[in-house]
Order: sequence, then structure tokens, then C-alpha cells
Amino acid sequence: MVTVLDTIANAPRLRHPEKAHKPDQDVLRKPDWIRVKAPMSKGYAETRDIVKSHRLVTVCEEAGCPNIGECWEKKHATFMIMGEICTRACAFCNVATGIPTALDPDEPARIAHAVKRSRSPRRQADAAGASSLPRRARRAGRAGLRLTNRLAEEWYRQLIAHAYVARGWIVVFDRHFLADYHASDVAGAGRSFGRRVHGWMLMHAYPRPALLILLDAPPEVLHARKGEGTLASLARRRADYLGLADAVVPATQPLPAVVTDVAALIRDAARGR
Repeated sequence: MVTVLDTIANAPRLRHPEKAHKPDQDVLRKPDWIRVKAPMSKGYAETRDIVKSHRLVTVCEEAGCPNIGECWEKKHATFMIMGEICTRACAFCNVATGIPTALDPDEPARIAHAVKRSRSPRRQADAAGASSLPRRARRAGRAGLRLTNRLAEEWYRQLIAHAYVARGWIVVFDRHFLADYHASDVAGAGRSFGRRVHGWMLMHAYPRPALLILLDAPPEVLHARKGEGTLASLARRRADYLGLADAVVPATQPLPAVVTDVAALIRDAARGR
């Protein structure tokens, strides 16, 4: 004969010690804002197409961020460079952990093209676990970040300039990045991969200014004024600027004459626009 004793049916429900002597509370309905809706906007689809077509990895996807729909709708994304595997193992993060794969040398260029296509300056790149990668990998990651930030800044400035030109304004750059980086990223010898990508963007993807004015001075004058470089390097830089400029104004003449000549060139270019 077996006697079965039910010690569960009428037993009190176990509760956390901090709540054991407090009255029960009804479970309230969760507010609507706490539930994330499936992303279906046009902006989200465009951002997703840009990421997928350039074969890029984003922290938004790898970490399973619930706000991806809201951010991607505004063309905001965080690129995950140097692969999709992180060397860390954070308990709160959903990014895969393991040994990183080989670096992709074309990744910085694809990120740069994606930034250009998105026409949005709000881009961020993150190198997960970069502190534990070899020095060469960290150097490649920093180069990709610098290139991405530079392209984002330049496109942001161009978009602002385009908006003012569309309203009938005349936009004057003190130092346009096409002239600033032409000698090092377009015509320079022994350029790095990032500089070659930036040089290609300057010559083929960026809109060329309607007028490039060079305030010209001999290398001796520049060297005496700033004391940077050598006379030979300044002469090479001057030759590059002379080949790039649409108009040349001698900077050795009195300042009022320089201002008059530059104003006349800008006025004539605006009339012919």
C-alpha cells in the first residue's frame, strides 16, 4: 500500500525574500511604445540596400539592436570594420565571438562608396575587439576610420555649399579639399591605399568647383613666411597647384590689388554661371 501526500496543491507560492511579505500586484499591460515595430519604411530599405550591395557589416545587425528601424530610416548606421567576429565576449552583446578572419583590403573603399551613395554625413565605424588585434590590423582600422570621417566631412561641406548655390548664393572656400589633397592623394608617389581611394573620389566622384583661384608666390617667399618643407618640395607643390588652378593671382602684389583681382574673377565666374 502506497500513500501519496500532495504537498504542492495547497502550498503557499514561493516568492523572492524581498517580496515575500508584500501584497501581490496585478500584472499591468505593457505600454505600446515598449514594443518595437518591424521596420518597413523607405529609408530603412534604402539603407539596407546600401549595406548589402557593398557587402558591409554593421553593429546594428550583428548586435541585434532593436532600434535598427528607427536609425536606418534616418540613414544612421554604425559600420563594424575588420570583420564580423569580435575577440571579446561581453555577456550583454550579441556580436559573434571568436578568432577574427583575414582583413579585407577593399573594405575601406566600400565604406567610402557607401557613405557617398547614402549622401548622409552621419556615419560611424566601430572596430570590435581592436585592442587585441595585431598592430597591422589596428593600423588598417585607423586608416579606414580616417578615410570615412574625411569623406563624411567633405560631403557634408559640399551638401551645404550646394544648398546655398541652389538659392542663388556664391560659395567661396578658403581652401577647397580638391586643391588641399591633390598633391598628396592624386599626384603623389607612393600613396597608401586610403590615399589612392581618396584621390579617386576627388577626381571622379566629387563635383569640381566652378573656379579654382591660386594665390601664387615663389617658393622662397613661402619658405620665408612659414618655414615648412624645403624649397624643392614647395616648388613641386607650386607646380601641381599651377596645373590645377583655373586662374592665378600673384600674391606678391599689394593686398588691395590681390583683393580686387580675386573679386573680379569671382564676379566674372558668377555672371557666366
